[in-house]
Amino acid sequence: MVKSEPWISANEAAEIISKNSGRTIHPDYVRLLARQNPQKLASKPLDGRTNVYLRSDVEQITVKAKRMHTEVVAQPVKNAPIEEKAVDWTPEPEPSQNRIVEPKSDNPSNWPVGSMKRADFCKANGINEGDFGKWKKSGWGLEETEYMNVKNRLSYYLTIPQQAHSLMILRQRGKLT
Repeated sequence: MVKSEPWISANEAAEIISKNSGRTIHPDYVRLLARQNPQKLASKPLDGRTNVYLRSDVEQITVKAKRMHTEVVAQPVKNAPIEEKAVDWTPEPEPSQNRIVEPKSDNPSNWPVGSMKRADFCKANGINEGDFGKWKKSGWGLEETEYMNVKNRLSYYLTIPQQAHSLMILRQRGKLT
């Protein structure tokens, strides 16, 4: 008689469980069983990615067929009582809400006089707007003020002192002539 190996692969375990259960069991299901219930199916790592399973545990496992849900067919209701009383289901109109809403604008009235959007400032001075943003992030000392535009996106504008300061820095760095 040949002595069988006590630890087997997931494929071998699936074959044994399939024979015991009378239906096909996939090796992935063996792995799932070992992860979910290690007391029922012992496993140990073979290498960094493969596990082996204890043959004696595998031989005790049988997998039952899933319970299939039966389809329920709706039966028509016979002589359903009809409510004789008429109900008015029309909702009453609600009073409208009168709110004072300032229309959103890309140039809000609360900006200081002479302020302009960063895009307009860059266009007026022949600067690429993307480059201006990069220079500001890299610590050149460029100044601008943030605001939320019409589409609720963060945008920027420059006041007159910020424009003058930015122009001075850009001239010093050789970006303006």
